Amino acid sequence: MEKEFSFFKSLSSISKNVSLFALMAFISGFFIWNYYLYRIGFAEHQIIQTKFIATGVLFLILASIIYYPLNRFYNFLLFKISRKIKAAKKLYFDMTVFGLIFYILAMIVYAHNYFYYIPNYMGGAEPRILSIIASQEEIEHLAEFDIKAVGPTQTEPLCVAYENSKSIIIFRDDRIMSINKEDIKGFVSLPNQKNKQFEEACGKYTRDWLSGN
Repeated sequence: MEKEFSFFKSLSSISKNVSLFALMAFISGFFIWNYYLYRIGFAEHQIIQTKFIATGVLFLILASIIYYPLNRFYNFLLFKISRKIKAAKKLYFDMTVFGLIFYILAMIVYAHNYFYYIPNYMGGAEPRILSIIASQEEIEHLAEFDIKAVGPTQTEPLCVAYENSKSIIIFRDDRIMSINKEDIKGFVSLPNQKNKQFEEACGKYTRDWLSGN
């Protein structure tokens, strides 16, 4: 009976930890994506998205790798300063505050400097190179914004910065555009060897817009 109780207690503890991690991952991903979008003049109104969790999981893993040695060093310093029992409560409080400050600062630094270099499939915001397939009328409409056509229903490769179920955001050299997905029939992804000629331009657009140049 005791073993059975211990098993369920352990299972409950694991479940709580997993739920807490998932919540932290979602909060982290939501903040990172919205910070990124805010910098380019947009906001995300679709709160529930799996990409937030993927982004948050990657961030928490990277942050943990950096935090662990810092935490150990900080712990060592505090115990060196005072080994009294009363100081233990102060130590716990200080370490909690230290962890919270590290978590917030790490999110800001990551979102501001590194997020857009990480591939989309890993939970990052590196733009993708895609061509839009749409009606001929819509292709002609996009041409008014200097988006060239390579056929009657397909655009040139574009630098797609963000996508949700309703719209896509693309970087151009002179503007950032949001395009309604209702006007799009599909996308075309070019082979990697052909993508390379557009990657440099896309990377430049991203760096310029996010650096404010």
